[in-house]
Amino acid sequence: MKYLNYSVEDFLTDESFINYLEQRDEQDVLHWEKIISEHQQLTEKIEEAKKLYLLLAVKRKATERQEQLNRLKLVIEGPLSGTEDKATDAIVVPISNHKPKVKRLSYLMVAAILFAVLGITFTYFQFKMPDDIVAFNATAQSYDAIAETKFGERRTVVLPDGSTVVLNGSSFLSVAKDYNEKNRIVKLSGEAFFEVAKDKTRPFMVIANNTITKALGTSFKINNYNNNDQDVSIALATGKVSIKEIKGQDEVVKEELLIPGEELKVYSYKSSEKVTFDQQKLADWRDRNITFSMATLNEIKDRLYEVYGTLIITTNNPTNKNYAFTGSFKGQDLKDVLDAMSFVNNFNYKIDEKKVYITFN
Repeated sequence: MKYLNYSVEDFLTDESFINYLEQRDEQDVLHWEKIISEHQQLTEKIEEAKKLYLLLAVKRKATERQEQLNRLKLVIEGPLSGTEDKATDAIVVPISNHKPKVKRLSYLMVAAILFAVLGITFTYFQFKMPDDIVAFNATAQSYDAIAETKFGERRTVVLPDGSTVVLNGSSFLSVAKDYNEKNRIVKLSGEAFFEVAKDKTRPFMVIANNTITKALGTSFKINNYNNNDQDVSIALATGKVSIKEIKGQDEVVKEELLIPGEELKVYSYKSSEKVTFDQQKLADWRDRNITFSMATLNEIKDRLYEVYGTLIITTNNPTNKNYAFTGSFKGQDLKDVLDAMSFVNNFNYKIDEKKVYITFN
């Protein structure tokens, strides 16, 4: 396969690879995801190419990125003449009785050349891509899956640095392969409560959908279940966190700081909003404490969604029924709660994936 012989420069001048990095073409994305999964030996070069591309493209518009790439192609593929082509800085090694050979430019050299072409004062070793942006764009191969919960399940995970994660049902947690060595980066799909061990030298970062939450030593809950119009919510219990909302691969559209009692809600259809919340509710969520006092059906639906991350759907209309429920539950599974409620209020229920269907008798 030709990609096995690719250099970093070859990846950066391959249009389909750029489309994959930009997530612009679905076929190219699927193509490169397949290549990466089937040929692990390419991972290192692809990661280098991705970092260089982000280095050149960070905080720039798409048109500017394309202009940079076109110039990069000229640098790498430009015409050769004499022993040194000043227009491209390609180095030619003359050998008697043979055609000139071109010495491959290293990707660091390409970066330095391109920044010179763009007229930017730049020293590579003084420039550092933000760790959170690099982590945000890392491939799945850079992470190890460590925990997954079934519907209605709760699980507590202790990470190598001593941080703990309470993982709610239908959730998935993975950590960077060099976690607790060079970084403390995790990815979350679902819902979890984090208690972060203090480490001033290595911030703790959670990547969830299009957000990056960064903390040193604190506790907070993140919800990014994908079954409502709210993409992500981050509720802070203690300490402080900063949250970046990312557009595309590297554009930071907003950065927020939270203090205890504040929650950031990020929506798929509008801008985010910062709100306050009841700290006791967060404590009750963690301990699975639920108290109903003459609660209506809608109140029960909302509370069960908050605690168990499940949608309650009624298959017949109980509006004519004088419905109210009073009761308390502590640390109980969803099935136990539904069993008690169904007995008192005479309904049947069925659990199907992340939804519960209720039929009143």
